[in-house]
Amino acid sequence: MLSLISLPVNSDHCLVLMEAFPLQTVKLTRPFRFQSFWLTDLSFPKVVTNAWSHNRRLGDSIDTFTRDVTLWNKNSFGNIHAKKRRVIARLYGVQRNLSVRLSASLIKLEINLHRELGIILDQERDLWALKSRINGMIQGDRNTSFYHISALAKRKRNHIASVKNSAGEWITDERDVMEHFRSGFISLYTTAQSKANWCTNHTSTWQVQLSEEENFKIAEGVSLAEIKEALWSMKAFKAPGPDGLHAGFFQRFWLVVGDSVREEVMKIFRERKVPDYLNRTLIVLIPKIQGPETIGNYRPISLCNFVYKIVTKIIVARIRPHLERLVSPYQAAFVPGKRGVDNTIIVQELIHTIGRAKGRNGYMAIKLELEKAYDRLEWSFIREMVIRFNFSENLTELIMSCISSVSTSLLFNSGCLDPFWPSRGIRQGDPLSPYLFILCMEFLGQLIEEKCSKHLWTKVKTSKSGPAFSHLFFADDLVLFDKATPENFYTIKGVPQEFCSKSRQVLPNKVLEGIDRVNRNFLWGSTETEKKMHWVNWGKVTKPKDLGGLGLQTTRGRNTAFLAKLNWRFHTKADALWVRVLKKKYCTNRQINSSREARLPSSSTWRSIRRGEDTFKKGIKWNPGRADLDLKVRDVITPYGSWDWSMIPFELPDNVKAEIQGTPTSIIARGGDKLIWKLSQTGNFEMRSAYLMATNSLENPPFNGSWIWKAHTLPKIQVSSNPSLAKGIVAQATEFYLCADRDRSISKKRIWNIIWEKPKVGWMKLNTDGASNAVLGLAGGRGLIRDEAGRWVVGFSRKLGKVNSLLAELWALRDGLLLCHQMNMTALIMELDAKVVVEALTNPSYSNTIVSGLFDDCRQMLSCFTQVHIQHVFREANMCVDQLARLGSLQASEFVLFSCPPLDIKDTFEADSLGLYSNRLCPVFGFS
Repeated sequence: MLSLISLPVNSDHCLVLMEAFPLQTVKLTRPFRFQSFWLTDLSFPKVVTNAWSHNRRLGDSIDTFTRDVTLWNKNSFGNIHAKKRRVIARLYGVQRNLSVRLSASLIKLEINLHRELGIILDQERDLWALKSRINGMIQGDRNTSFYHISALAKRKRNHIASVKNSAGEWITDERDVMEHFRSGFISLYTTAQSKANWCTNHTSTWQVQLSEEENFKIAEGVSLAEIKEALWSMKAFKAPGPDGLHAGFFQRFWLVVGDSVREEVMKIFRERKVPDYLNRTLIVLIPKIQGPETIGNYRPISLCNFVYKIVTKIIVARIRPHLERLVSPYQAAFVPGKRGVDNTIIVQELIHTIGRAKGRNGYMAIKLELEKAYDRLEWSFIREMVIRFNFSENLTELIMSCISSVSTSLLFNSGCLDPFWPSRGIRQGDPLSPYLFILCMEFLGQLIEEKCSKHLWTKVKTSKSGPAFSHLFFADDLVLFDKATPENFYTIKGVPQEFCSKSRQVLPNKVLEGIDRVNRNFLWGSTETEKKMHWVNWGKVTKPKDLGGLGLQTTRGRNTAFLAKLNWRFHTKADALWVRVLKKKYCTNRQINSSREARLPSSSTWRSIRRGEDTFKKGIKWNPGRADLDLKVRDVITPYGSWDWSMIPFELPDNVKAEIQGTPTSIIARGGDKLIWKLSQTGNFEMRSAYLMATNSLENPPFNGSWIWKAHTLPKIQVSSNPSLAKGIVAQATEFYLCADRDRSISKKRIWNIIWEKPKVGWMKLNTDGASNAVLGLAGGRGLIRDEAGRWVVGFSRKLGKVNSLLAELWALRDGLLLCHQMNMTALIMELDAKVVVEALTNPSYSNTIVSGLFDDCRQMLSCFTQVHIQHVFREANMCVDQLARLGSLQASEFVLFSCPPLDIKDTFEADSLGLYSNRLCPVFGFS
């Protein structure tokens, strides 16, 4: 086929464009897509409200909204690019007229056009950000070419122009390509069984099953809190399903659409059936490799409707807590508390053992991967497995409705192909699919265990007393271990699927240096053919920004930080299978006490863990607990939580005493010593601080030019190399700021009258506060208990060591609660000016290892009161204890009780008793 086009040019030459194989573009229906920039239009909420006010059913409301918003976008909102061109043209015209003569009406029009253009530019930014699928908060800053290039590159990468068929012949006609893809996926998702067996007799001898009580909780009716939690757990503007609505739409307009969503989800759980309109799916084809040629080079990702995802996320949230018991310890994927690297470590240890095995009979390890594992899974098999785990009939029917009522359309070059109805397979992109898959994989593990019990399969051990392994799962990957004999190989050959290898290894130094070389070449613009000058030493470039570097990380340092993290998990996850394997193999008494420990044979994994041990030890410390050990911390602690130095038979330096004083210990709650990461606010491991330790960056003095990185400008113009240009930019920016008449927020101050309020009759009030003196490196905590008449009951003061303000606040609160408990109080009001402490105590899920000793004591004592209430107050209502806390850090004794007000705070106490108020200046933001 030949195409000739005469190009229209204004010349005495006539150019002709000849195209040998012109592309025959087929116009396909594009699915509706909600646009985030619609949210900036003030009339858009009315469109949503109108669509949902006339319909009770969610499906009808979505259809009405789709139709109405399409018309509204065309007739009212308009095309962003056309509006931008029109406003810019008008703005240029107004500015040309203003250059000739000044006019108040033209100046006002210019201001309005500037404001309108700003809104349009924001809308255009949102459009390109959504098209490029780039997180603007992390990877972008403005509506620059970065967004545009990302969107165009994504479109070009996903465009399909041709494909190879099974005979190796290229198909280039677009209609034939579409038909080839559609028929290929229809074949993939069509069951291989002549008739799906839904009535198989199921045995009740399955290894682990759900109990009746667990079944009842999983299958009970859904609550509004579960629906909202599932919805808000999804990212706002991820790729939507066929209805085109993102999670952000439902989150933004929950007050309008929430009732219909709640009714639909509750109806699904009640009737155990997913409506057809919710279970429509779009399959987007993501290339696995550069230059894909066949259908197998594309990964099918399913785009499900977000309301359907709410249903499956609720099911997953109910099943997930039971997975650790239902799934064997040989599966590491998707199980809470486990990671894929756990099984990787075990595999490396087993291979190390196999490699060192001596004798005539060796061992073998086979790495396998299931081919099209998700897509070929039979629905009848899924049903059988769900029943084998003793899932209730209601939950089984709901799960089967989720996977079997689906209709699917391929998204081909942004257009939808005709839908088809699969008869097998689960969808990549459905939150439920990974969990169904690992439950089905348990059947394969059970078959292997049965062969082992019949002595047809020999398990492999890493040590004589360690656990034995026949297989390990990595989601759809599998590694098999057995004795290397023809009989055993024949047994393994009975596994019906075909596998391929997949492994993860610790990077050697040559690889680390190679990665750093690539980073250096990218930074300075060097290529394989052209080397450019490296203007700054690589060691300076890789320093943190606050030390004068660019903040890039060396691969060697990051690898050491990862190894330190592995050490952290080795010490904090003692029950993990991989930890037990390593301890049995390398941490026996004989090896620990051996003088040749460093020279004993070990795997690369264990040697790598040992390499990260130094960094790990630098970053940890122990918080003492109250476990039943021979040496107990409570033996050297007074009932009020102070250290009894007389119990220690030797003198300690003052700085060591301050460190010990600042170590929070529990005096009520029981528990063992806890390992904490001392550079973390919560006590949990942090990669950033581990990297700084691995590279010795914490020992360097800080860089006083860190303000450069905080400048609120584009990175490419943050530091100008041209002084005159920089002065000109600053002058023009100042002039524009002073001349432009734009809305500005005006910060005003308003005086609030703050008083300390007396408690109700029959109640006591406890006020506590903590203070930290950064200059002296000491801290103090004090508190005051008053009765219903505002009379002084008792006060207290504690001198603390080197602690932060959070620890000081919690320490003071624990002291106050302990006093109240000893005085047999029943109704107590607690007031603190530390909002973070109040929020932590009222949040059941709050966790902080550093303060856990104090925190657990406070929570345990709170449960002892009949009536208790904790609230946050301004510092002006907490002045008595605020002044006490400042004195507490300077007192000589560690803990002091006050039966009457000290002279330093007597005036403040009397003012509180009389109900006198203190003034507080609070900012009030308004708009001109």
